[in-house]
Amino acid sequence: MIQLGIVGCGRATAELHLPALRRVPEIRVAALCDVDLTRATAAAGLLEGAAPAPAQFGDLGTMLAGVELNAVAVCTPPAEHAEAAVAALTAGKHVFVEKPLALSVGECDRISARHSALGTRRSAVVGFNLRQHRLLRRAKELVGAGGIGRPLLARSALTSDVGLTRQLPAWRNPGVYGGGVLFELASHHFDLWRWLLGVEIEEVFAWDAPSDDTHAVVSARLAGGVLATAQFGQRTYPAGDIELHGDRGRLRVSLYDFDGLEHRPLEQRPGRPLTRLKSIANTLESLPAGLVSARKGGDFLATYAEEWRRFADTVLRGAPPAASLEDGRAAVAASAAAVESASTGRPVRI
Repeated sequence: MIQLGIVGCGRATAELHLPALRRVPEIRVAALCDVDLTRATAAAGLLEGAAPAPAQFGDLGTMLAGVELNAVAVCTPPAEHAEAAVAALTAGKHVFVEKPLALSVGECDRISARHSALGTRRSAVVGFNLRQHRLLRRAKELVGAGGIGRPLLARSALTSDVGLTRQLPAWRNPGVYGGGVLFELASHHFDLWRWLLGVEIEEVFAWDAPSDDTHAVVSARLAGGVLATAQFGQRTYPAGDIELHGDRGRLRVSLYDFDGLEHRPLEQRPGRPLTRLKSIANTLESLPAGLVSARKGGDFLATYAEEWRRFADTVLRGAPPAASLEDGRAAVAASAAAVESASTGRPVRI
């Protein structure tokens, strides 16, 4: 069993990681750490019934020295990821780092250098949970099987009402702790473009909201001639969509809908009755899986549970990481380029 220590006990840890980890019997949360010790204590309370209860610490160094751990999950604000990940690797632990991996390519390289120095003895995984979404995994299969032919266009939207329902935490804004919407949200879809299409992002152009950095629009050029656009927001109606167009069809995924995967080959023309009937049939066929997922907490909690299962496979059985440090670096490079583009008004090559 993996003895896991978690550093950073904010909302993501309390509401997403800890409930997901309860589904993974190969991982035991042995310790919780936060600069605000009351958060670590509150998080420990969410694991009521665990025996023994996780130890609680106010700083990472004390946790690493104070309890026997195999692995450390870095769930702090992004500006602290590199320091925590390097410390955990130096202490000989496997590491899981929430996305974004860091706030600069240089910090990503610092983590990778420390990991490389350990050879293959320790695993390092980046927390791109959307790679484990059941609809996106099916979409990747369809793209790989030629379901849309040669990919030509990608369109993304990732928006949230978090800034409307509660005050945004400081680390979600650009500055000392975080990188704003172009790191916090956009990194998800920069990674998905690469993962779904198997090509690198080469150039980006971005606009962001000059007053509060809560929304942004990005256009990008990917290898192989793929062109992409995206919109990201933290104070708007929630959406999680990605749409791919190729020379043989279209693929659309709506992550918040149980029937959100829609594949239309070129023969299924829009507006035709048969196309609409197939859409209705897709809803009916998707309903059983949607109900099963809902009973287990929904598709998003399932993505976190699955990424922790994959982490266990990597640590215990040597499976390749679901998202590597190189994947994390590529998304950070795209986010950093988008931030630079938004500030200069020019496209930026990666």
